[in-house]
Amino acid sequence: MENKVEHLKMIQEIIGRMAKNSFSVKSWNLTLVSGLIVYTLNENVTINHFAVISLVSAIVVVFCCLDAYYLMIEKSYRKYYSFVAAKKDGDIDFLMEFPPKDKENKKFLVSFWEPFRSPSIWLYYSFILLIPIILLLLI
Repeated sequence: MENKVEHLKMIQEIIGRMAKNSFSVKSWNLTLVSGLIVYTLNENVTINHFAVISLVSAIVVVFCCLDAYYLMIEKSYRKYYSFVAAKKDGDIDFLMEFPPKDKENKKFLVSFWEPFRSPSIWLYYSFILLIPIILLLLI
């Protein structure tokens, strides 16, 4: 039973690290977009607002893809966690590689597009994208 618990702890640490990376990506995205909007709204700066909207959109898309990548890895390891939890203690092999090389463990892989259906991705990034665009178009 000790082997199983240790292996599950190792997997849980990876899941926690991916969640922390996802949070960092969201906070960096919000910081960059906010800073760009505040800089643009400064009265002394004359910048084409459509150029700023394009830059904001590019920033949001890049960070959205990076966040989806971390969520994809996190979901893959969650599936793997469930698989290891169902194993017997004698069958624990402490396999931690990603992506798995053997065909048996490929079932834990999550498609890159699956995380985009998560509200933590589409809701957050659509809000981050729409607010600056509306703000800049109203000015």
